[in-house]
Amino acid sequence: MRGLLFFSFLMLCLVGNFAEARVFNFSNNWVAAYIRGTGGLSNVDKDMYGKTSGNSTAFDKGVDYNFSGEIGFAILLSNNMTARLGIEGLQTKEVTVTGESALGAKYMDVVSRAVVFNPGLTFEYSFRGTGTSRLYGFAGAGYSIVKITNAYELTAAGTTAYSGASASYTDNWYANAINYHVGTGWEAFLFDNLTFNLDVGWRQLDVSGFKYNSDATVVRGGGGVSVTEGTNVTNNNGRKPKLDLGGYFVGMTFKFYIPPLN
Repeated sequence: MRGLLFFSFLMLCLVGNFAEARVFNFSNNWVAAYIRGTGGLSNVDKDMYGKTSGNSTAFDKGVDYNFSGEIGFAILLSNNMTARLGIEGLQTKEVTVTGESALGAKYMDVVSRAVVFNPGLTFEYSFRGTGTSRLYGFAGAGYSIVKITNAYELTAAGTTAYSGASASYTDNWYANAINYHVGTGWEAFLFDNLTFNLDVGWRQLDVSGFKYNSDATVVRGGGGVSVTEGTNVTNNNGRKPKLDLGGYFVGMTFKFYIPPLN
């Protein structure tokens, strides 16, 4: 009997919680923690290594896509406006590429990736919706700290072609930039205080003014060149490289709304 009473009490609690969860309404929940991820095709292609690995080196492939993860808080500013403050980590897909001469002689293997630390602020404006779902547009900006890592392994043919180059070295760069993003999305209630967002958008993140992050002897132009930490990065022809880490993306977000105290 006691077991049956306990089971009945437990079921009532669960039903009560479920019923309470069903009355979720965006207007009654003004703050949420969230976790977010995005993915999209990359505009970087071969720009991280294609022009900074010697005049006569050609590579077999570029970077395919970028992806990111983000955590933060969303705060309801009005019935239609939400501010989202978060910290995002953006990364290109790590690639291992082979550099060859015009005649097909293997010069080097390069492992390359870009990592971006990106705190930012985004505003979401609801165009239409109910208490448990909404269609919205968003726009925001962030401050990007960008790090590029290119790890090289040269073959005997590579060290012969580029006199003075190290057989193994890492070419590290860093830079800072402002990024912007816009898009549109849909948010819907799942259960309890959890919602799911699906969105599409576009990010502008053009990066230039790279500096070396460490001393090294790197391949540039026709041979090995010694570079110093903190000096400007240049490519094979002496110009400063530029990267486009932006592009279109698809995003998914889970928001955990914090129930009001009253």
